[in-house]
Amino acid sequence: TKSYAGRTLKKNIVVTTSDPQAPAVTLAVSGMVEKFVEIRPKYIRLTGFAGQGISTSVSIIPAPKYSFKIAGVNAMKGRDIKFTLTEKSFPEGDGYELLVENRKTDPGSYHEVLSLKTDSDIQPTIKVSVYGNISAPDTGKSNASEESGKSSE
Repeated sequence: TKSYAGRTLKKNIVVTTSDPQAPAVTLAVSGMVEKFVEIRPKYIRLTGFAGQGISTSVSIIPAPKYSFKIAGVNAMKGRDIKFTLTEKSFPEGDGYELLVENRKTDPGSYHEVLSLKTDSDIQPTIKVSVYGNISAPDTGKSNASEESGKSSE
């Protein structure tokens, strides 16, 4: 329901009964989905050249009504990234900054999921996706400069 935060969610439920007059009854259920946490940006994208320092940070701000602490962070794979969580104050309230750094040294792409363990019974885990796209280093050479040394005969 995280993508529904701040919106009204409506669902229909079909209930099967033993009543021959009403063997199935449809119930309409609706309610406002409250925001538990603000995550900015919603996911992390690390893009750049191999060997280049690539990092970005995400802000994690608990909704005042659902104040929580983050007890730890774990990576699903942990191979291509390094991360650091620090407490930080924002205009909206106290929260966290999660700094994520690329560790992949060769060209390629990857997907990682960071799990933030909270002390909340409502949402014990918050997940943040990380997408990496690492290109081969730019050597500064172009095909035109390589071909200029060739004979035109």
